[in-house]
Amino acid sequence: MRRGRKPQTQTRRVFYGATYLLDQIGEKTGLTEDLARCFPESYKMIQSLAYFLILESKSPVSRFPKWDHLHLHPYGKNIPSQRSSGLFSQIDEASKMAFFKCLAERRQETEYLAYDTTSISSYSQSLKQVKFGKNKDHDPLPQINLALIYGEKSNLLVYYRKLAGNITDVKTVRQLLQDLDFLKIHQIKLIMDRGFYSEDNINDLYKHHYKFLIASRIFLKMFRGFLNEIRPDITNRKYYHSSTGLYIQTFPHPWNYRELKPRSQEEVHGKRRMYTPFLL
Repeated sequence: MRRGRKPQTQTRRVFYGATYLLDQIGEKTGLTEDLARCFPESYKMIQSLAYFLILESKSPVSRFPKWDHLHLHPYGKNIPSQRSSGLFSQIDEASKMAFFKCLAERRQETEYLAYDTTSISSYSQSLKQVKFGKNKDHDPLPQINLALIYGEKSNLLVYYRKLAGNITDVKTVRQLLQDLDFLKIHQIKLIMDRGFYSEDNINDLYKHHYKFLIASRIFLKMFRGFLNEIRPDITNRKYYHSSTGLYIQTFPHPWNYRELKPRSQEEVHGKRRMYTPFLL
């Protein structure tokens, strides 16, 4: 009796620990759901490329085929360099903002959102946004700046925007306010360091009716009078807050508000209520 061919079986050993962890993070944070909503046809490919860039941060995307052979990942297939380049080019500004909008809706339900900027030094001579600016790491290199909004408790990213390296923190606030309007983030309370302090920024914050707390330099003329007034008894026990370990006095202070009407170019003046706290 002639024997038939035995069915061939293939065995393959793959790594799943790290990618399983990333799968669970995506599920629990809602990141996978938001990707699927915004990129229904390509979200698994996006996830796999993101996993590769996280786990093989020093490797170029051209080495993805080797990584695919050894790891289990959401897309489950090889992604050639041409395919990944095409995918990156399809993710335009509108797609990114729609994704950020999903992230913002999810995060603002449970936590405050924090805003800050950071700089990344670069040797690149071809990227247009890499320019010399105020380098926070004191590297003697040009840089690119990133503006970030993230969850105050979770530290999860909600929004980012690339900025030229010579853009100061003061000039980023107006772009931030425009993007916040698009993202439909409600009940905003902004806390910013003194790098964001300027008269134009404060007027813009009042114009958009945002609540804010912003640090300033004590040598500004408008604050020197208050400082001289409280200097003798700033360390009085009645001003001590045990929860913070600081002496705090707060003064009501009218802000000279001005706004330029875009159509008529008429400048409107008025007073806005402001409170100025001094901490020691």
